[in-house]
Amino acid sequence: MSAASTVELFLIHLHLSLLSVGGAMTVAPDLHRVLVDQQGWISNAAFTRAITLAQAMPGPNVLYIALLGWQTGLSGAAAHAGAQAGALMAGLSGLRGLGASLLGVLLPSSILACAAARLQQRWSGHRVVQAFRAGMAPVVVAAMLGSAWVIARGASIPANGWLAPVLALLTTVAVACSRVHLLWLLLAGALTGALAGITGIGLS
Repeated sequence: MSAASTVELFLIHLHLSLLSVGGAMTVAPDLHRVLVDQQGWISNAAFTRAITLAQAMPGPNVLYIALLGWQTGLSGAAAHAGAQAGALMAGLSGLRGLGASLLGVLLPSSILACAAARLQQRWSGHRVVQAFRAGMAPVVVAAMLGSAWVIARGASIPANGWLAPVLALLTTVAVACSRVHLLWLLLAGALTGALAGITGIGLS
């Protein structure tokens, strides 16, 4: 990845960071539009795999941005004749992409979060603050639904398969109506997907 591409990647995340209301996952649709559709730095499948892997791992949601930055850096690494030199250059390029992505998305949002927390602490009872908080709730929900749509579209789910919609519906009901830990739902989804892959049930 060239220095110009690294700066461009940083500026893309710097811009999108201001839209990350509700968490890092809310910028997934815009990241997909820029990284996959406009720039073509990574494939649709690679984008979905990065989000899936990050969500399966413990830690903050922003992990997927680190993975996307790493993959973007790797895709921009120049090919070298020597395997060891090529691997080293690819690793350094991946680290540049990872650093540019994380720094770009965390810097403005962290400053804004600290400022908003101070304002909230000072003016929490004010009607304007309460109205703003109430108005932002549906925006966050809509942004999360947009992220879910991007992930589902990139998962190569067969149009006539019934398993994925059923799993999505059951998971939504379980999250909304029970206190089942999310890790159990992730494990159940992974095991169900593995079983469906072996048997082919529900995929067509």
